[in-house]
Amino acid sequence: MSSLDSILDAVKDLTPAELMKIVRLVASEMDKKWKTVGSKPKKDGSMPKGEVPPQLRRPRAWVEFVFQHATTHGWKSFTVSQTKKNKETGEKVTEEVEMPASILYEGSYIYAGSITEKTPQGKKMIHKDAMSLSKSYWTAKTEEGTHKELYEEFLASYKEEEVIHIEEEDGNGLMLRLSGQEAEELKEEPVKEEKKKGKKAPSDVAPSAPAASVSAASAAASAVEAPSTKTPEKKPAKSTPSAPLKGKKNQE
Repeated sequence: MSSLDSILDAVKDLTPAELMKIVRLVASEMDKKWKTVGSKPKKDGSMPKGEVPPQLRRPRAWVEFVFQHATTHGWKSFTVSQTKKNKETGEKVTEEVEMPASILYEGSYIYAGSITEKTPQGKKMIHKDAMSLSKSYWTAKTEEGTHKELYEEFLASYKEEEVIHIEEEDGNGLMLRLSGQEAEELKEEPVKEEKKKGKKAPSDVAPSAPAASVSAASAAASAVEAPSTKTPEKKPAKSTPSAPLKGKKNQE
Protein backbone atom coordinates (compact mmCIF):
# COMPACT_ATOMS: atom_id res chain seq x y z
CA MET A 1 0.00 0.00 0.00
CA SER A 2 1.39 3.41 -0.96
CA SER A 3 1.83 6.28 1.48
CA LEU A 4 -1.07 8.15 -0.17
CA ASP A 5 -3.43 5.20 0.36
CA SER A 6 -2.37 5.00 4.01
CA ILE A 7 -3.13 8.70 4.48
CA LEU A 8 -6.53 8.38 2.81
CA ASP A 9 -7.44 5.43 5.04
CA ALA A 10 -6.37 7.34 8.16
CA VAL A 11 -8.44 10.37 7.19
CA LYS A 12 -11.67 8.36 7.37
CA ASP A 13 -11.28 7.89 11.14
CA LEU A 14 -10.54 11.54 11.99
CA THR A 15 -12.90 13.90 13.79
CA PRO A 16 -14.22 17.09 12.13
CA ALA A 17 -11.79 19.21 14.17
CA GLU A 18 -8.85 17.10 13.05
CA LEU A 19 -10.01 17.23 9.44
CA MET A 20 -10.14 21.02 9.56
CA LYS A 21 -6.55 21.09 10.82
CA ILE A 22 -5.53 18.91 7.87
CA VAL A 23 -7.39 21.21 5.47
CA ARG A 24 -5.50 24.24 6.78
CA LEU A 25 -2.22 22.37 6.55
CA VAL A 26 -2.94 21.26 2.97
CA ALA A 27 -3.92 24.83 2.01
CA SER A 28 -0.66 26.13 3.46
CA GLU A 29 1.35 23.54 1.55
CA MET A 30 -0.54 24.31 -1.66
CA ASP A 31 0.28 28.00 -1.23
CA LYS A 32 3.97 27.13 -0.97
CA LYS A 33 3.81 24.86 -4.03
CA TRP A 34 2.08 27.52 -6.13
CA LYS A 35 4.71 30.06 -5.19
CA THR A 36 7.38 27.57 -6.18
CA VAL A 37 5.97 27.07 -9.70
CA GLY A 38 5.32 30.81 -10.11
CA SER A 39 1.50 30.80 -10.05
CA LYS A 40 -0.29 33.14 -7.70
CA PRO A 41 -3.04 31.70 -5.48
CA LYS A 42 -6.46 33.31 -5.47
CA LYS A 43 -7.02 36.25 -3.20
CA ASP A 44 -9.07 35.79 -0.04
CA GLY A 45 -12.73 36.51 -0.65
CA SER A 46 -12.58 35.86 -4.40
CA MET A 47 -15.30 33.68 -5.90
CA PRO A 48 -14.32 30.12 -6.84
CA LYS A 49 -14.02 29.34 -10.53
CA GLY A 50 -17.44 28.83 -12.08
CA GLU A 51 -19.23 30.25 -9.02
CA VAL A 52 -21.94 32.83 -9.69
CA PRO A 53 -21.81 35.90 -7.38
CA PRO A 54 -24.92 36.33 -5.19
CA GLN A 55 -25.99 39.56 -6.93
CA LEU A 56 -26.00 37.82 -10.34
CA ARG A 57 -27.87 34.64 -9.43
CA ARG A 58 -31.36 35.96 -10.07
CA PRO A 59 -30.47 37.73 -13.37
CA ARG A 60 -28.74 34.56 -14.60
CA ALA A 61 -31.75 32.48 -13.60
CA TRP A 62 -34.06 34.94 -15.43
CA VAL A 63 -32.01 34.58 -18.62
CA GLU A 64 -32.18 30.79 -18.36
CA PHE A 65 -35.94 30.99 -17.78
CA VAL A 66 -36.39 33.15 -20.89
CA PHE A 67 -34.19 30.81 -22.92
CA GLN A 68 -36.26 27.77 -21.94
CA HIS A 69 -39.52 29.66 -22.57
CA ALA A 70 -38.38 30.86 -26.02
CA THR A 71 -37.22 27.43 -27.18
CA THR A 72 -40.54 25.95 -26.04
CA HIS A 73 -43.02 28.65 -27.12
CA GLY A 74 -41.09 30.69 -29.70
CA TRP A 75 -40.40 34.44 -29.69
CA LYS A 76 -41.13 37.69 -31.47
CA SER A 77 -38.52 39.90 -33.10
CA PHE A 78 -36.22 41.72 -30.70
CA THR A 79 -33.13 43.93 -30.74
CA VAL A 80 -29.61 42.78 -29.93
CA SER A 81 -26.72 45.14 -29.15
CA GLN A 82 -23.53 44.04 -30.89
CA THR A 83 -20.14 45.65 -30.32
CA LYS A 84 -17.72 45.54 -33.23
CA LYS A 85 -14.28 47.02 -33.78
CA ASN A 86 -13.83 49.48 -36.59
CA LYS A 87 -10.94 48.21 -38.71
CA GLU A 88 -9.98 51.68 -39.90
CA THR A 89 -10.11 53.63 -36.63
CA GLY A 90 -9.70 50.74 -34.18
CA GLU A 91 -12.58 52.06 -32.08
CA LYS A 92 -15.38 49.88 -30.74
CA VAL A 93 -18.76 50.58 -32.29
CA THR A 94 -22.07 49.37 -30.85
CA GLU A 95 -24.76 48.44 -33.36
CA GLU A 96 -28.41 47.60 -32.82
CA VAL A 97 -29.36 44.50 -34.81
CA GLU A 98 -32.98 43.44 -35.27
CA MET A 99 -33.33 39.71 -34.72
CA PRO A 100 -36.18 38.03 -36.65
CA ALA A 101 -39.06 36.27 -34.98
CA SER A 102 -39.18 32.49 -34.69
CA ILE A 103 -40.86 29.88 -36.87
CA LEU A 104 -41.61 26.27 -36.05
CA TYR A 105 -39.52 23.95 -38.20
CA GLU A 106 -39.47 20.17 -37.74
CA GLY A 107 -40.61 20.41 -34.14
CA SER A 108 -38.15 23.15 -33.10
CA TYR A 109 -38.26 26.94 -33.11
CA ILE A 110 -35.64 28.65 -35.30
CA TYR A 111 -35.03 32.15 -36.62
CA ALA A 112 -37.13 32.99 -39.66
CA GLY A 113 -35.04 33.04 -42.82
CA SER A 114 -32.12 31.20 -41.22
CA ILE A 115 -32.39 28.08 -43.42
CA THR A 116 -29.49 28.17 -45.87
CA GLU A 117 -27.05 25.74 -47.44
CA LYS A 118 -24.69 26.19 -44.50
CA THR A 119 -27.48 25.88 -41.95
CA PRO A 120 -30.09 23.55 -43.47
CA GLN A 121 -31.72 23.10 -40.04
CA GLY A 122 -31.83 26.83 -39.40
CA LYS A 123 -30.41 28.80 -36.49
CA LYS A 124 -31.82 28.28 -33.00
CA MET A 125 -31.89 30.59 -30.01
CA ILE A 126 -28.62 30.68 -28.03
CA HIS A 127 -27.96 31.96 -24.52
CA LYS A 128 -26.29 35.10 -25.80
CA ASP A 129 -29.47 36.03 -27.68
CA ALA A 130 -31.57 35.06 -24.65
CA MET A 131 -29.74 37.72 -22.61
CA SER A 132 -30.95 40.44 -24.99
CA LEU A 133 -34.40 38.89 -25.20
CA SER A 134 -34.70 38.79 -21.39
CA LYS A 135 -33.87 42.51 -21.21
CA SER A 136 -36.65 43.32 -23.66
CA TYR A 137 -39.07 41.04 -21.80
CA TRP A 138 -38.41 42.65 -18.40
CA THR A 139 -35.56 44.54 -16.70
CA ALA A 140 -35.87 44.46 -12.91
CA LYS A 141 -33.56 47.44 -12.37
CA THR A 142 -35.65 49.84 -14.46
CA GLU A 143 -38.91 47.88 -14.11
CA GLU A 144 -39.54 48.14 -17.83
CA GLY A 145 -40.35 45.52 -20.44
CA THR A 146 -43.03 43.87 -22.53
CA HIS A 147 -43.60 40.69 -20.49
CA LYS A 148 -44.06 41.67 -16.85
CA GLU A 149 -46.44 38.75 -16.27
CA LEU A 150 -43.76 36.32 -17.46
CA TYR A 151 -41.28 37.81 -15.00
CA GLU A 152 -43.80 37.40 -12.18
CA GLU A 153 -44.23 33.77 -13.21
CA PHE A 154 -40.46 33.38 -13.01
CA LEU A 155 -40.33 34.92 -9.52
CA ALA A 156 -43.04 32.55 -8.32
CA SER A 157 -40.95 29.53 -9.31
CA TYR A 158 -37.53 30.95 -8.43
CA LYS A 159 -35.86 29.81 -5.20
CA GLU A 160 -32.96 31.86 -3.98
CA GLU A 161 -29.94 29.85 -2.93
CA GLU A 162 -28.88 30.43 0.62
CA VAL A 163 -25.43 30.20 2.17
CA ILE A 164 -25.38 28.59 5.59
CA HIS A 165 -22.39 28.90 7.93
CA ILE A 166 -21.93 25.88 10.20
CA GLU A 167 -19.63 26.42 13.17
CA GLU A 168 -17.42 23.58 14.39
CA GLU A 169 -16.36 22.94 17.97
CA ASP A 170 -12.89 24.38 17.44
CA GLY A 171 -14.24 27.65 16.00
CA ASN A 172 -13.73 26.72 12.37
CA GLY A 173 -16.62 26.79 9.91
CA LEU A 174 -17.90 25.08 6.79
CA MET A 175 -19.79 26.83 3.99
CA LEU A 176 -22.72 25.08 2.31
CA ARG A 177 -24.76 26.43 -0.60
CA LEU A 178 -28.28 25.03 -0.68
CA SER A 179 -31.60 25.88 -2.22
CA GLY A 180 -34.23 27.63 -0.14
CA GLN A 181 -36.09 24.44 0.78
CA GLU A 182 -32.92 22.48 1.59
CA ALA A 183 -31.67 25.34 3.73
CA GLU A 184 -34.89 25.40 5.75
CA GLU A 185 -34.71 21.62 6.27
CA LEU A 186 -31.11 21.90 7.46
CA LYS A 187 -32.03 24.71 9.86
CA GLU A 188 -34.80 22.56 11.37
CA GLU A 189 -32.48 19.61 12.06
CA PRO A 190 -30.94 21.05 15.28
CA VAL A 191 -34.42 21.91 16.56
CA LYS A 192 -35.62 18.35 15.93
CA GLU A 193 -32.56 16.91 17.69
CA GLU A 194 -33.12 19.16 20.73
CA LYS A 195 -36.75 18.07 20.92
CA LYS A 196 -35.71 14.41 20.79
CA LYS A 197 -33.17 14.94 23.57
CA GLY A 198 -35.69 16.83 25.69
CA LYS A 199 -38.27 14.01 25.63
CA LYS A 200 -37.60 11.45 28.43
CA ALA A 201 -39.73 8.84 30.11
CA PRO A 202 -41.34 10.01 33.42
CA SER A 203 -39.49 7.29 35.38
CA ASP A 204 -36.12 8.47 34.02
CA VAL A 205 -36.57 12.07 35.08
CA ALA A 206 -35.04 12.64 38.51
CA PRO A 207 -36.19 15.72 40.51
CA SER A 208 -33.61 18.38 41.07
CA ALA A 209 -32.00 18.78 44.49
CA PRO A 210 -33.95 21.94 45.52
CA ALA A 211 -37.23 20.47 44.35
CA ALA A 212 -36.62 17.21 46.22
CA SER A 213 -35.76 18.99 49.48
CA VAL A 214 -38.82 21.22 49.27
CA SER A 215 -41.14 18.29 48.64
CA ALA A 216 -39.60 16.37 51.56
CA ALA A 217 -40.00 19.34 53.90
CA SER A 218 -43.61 19.89 52.92
CA ALA A 219 -44.36 16.23 53.46
CA ALA A 220 -42.86 16.34 56.96
CA ALA A 221 -44.79 19.50 57.83
CA SER A 222 -48.07 18.01 56.70
CA ALA A 223 -47.41 14.92 58.77
CA VAL A 224 -46.95 17.02 61.95
CA GLU A 225 -49.69 19.60 61.48
CA ALA A 226 -52.50 17.62 59.94
CA PRO A 227 -54.35 15.32 62.35
CA SER A 228 -54.46 11.72 61.40
CA THR A 229 -57.78 10.85 59.80
CA LYS A 230 -57.04 7.15 59.66
CA THR A 231 -59.24 5.11 61.98
CA PRO A 232 -57.24 2.73 64.17
CA GLU A 233 -57.74 -0.92 63.53
CA LYS A 234 -59.58 -2.85 66.24
CA LYS A 235 -57.52 -5.70 67.62
CA PRO A 236 -59.50 -8.84 68.45
CA ALA A 237 -59.86 -9.49 72.22
CA LYS A 238 -57.91 -12.38 73.69
CA SER A 239 -60.13 -15.23 74.75
CA THR A 240 -59.46 -16.54 78.34
CA PRO A 241 -60.36 -20.11 79.22
CA SER A 242 -63.33 -20.31 81.60
CA ALA A 243 -62.88 -21.89 85.05
CA PRO A 244 -64.51 -25.33 85.62
CA LEU A 245 -67.75 -25.37 87.61
CA LYS A 246 -67.29 -26.69 91.13
CA GLY A 247 -70.89 -27.77 91.61
CA LYS A 248 -70.87 -30.07 88.68
CA LYS A 249 -67.64 -31.72 89.85
CA ASN A 250 -69.06 -32.50 93.27
CA GLN A 251 -72.12 -34.12 91.81
CA GLU A 252 -69.95 -36.56 89.95
